[in-house]
Amino acid sequence: MKEERNFDGLIIGTVFTFVSLLLTLTFLVPMISVFPGVIVETLAKRIVNNAPYSNWVR
Repeated sequence: MKEERNFDGLIIGTVFTFVSLLLTLTFLVPMISVFPGVIVETLAKRIVNNAPYSNWVR
């Protein structure tokens, strides 16, 4: 008699691994996409004079 192989555990493990990798990317991708904007905003803050655009009184 020949036994039929059952790959249910392998399929479930692959699905969970794939989902966990996607969840990891959802944390990494926003950090990577936001970081260059933070650098540009910091540079712009140093270049632009904020006095005419704010209500800040000395």
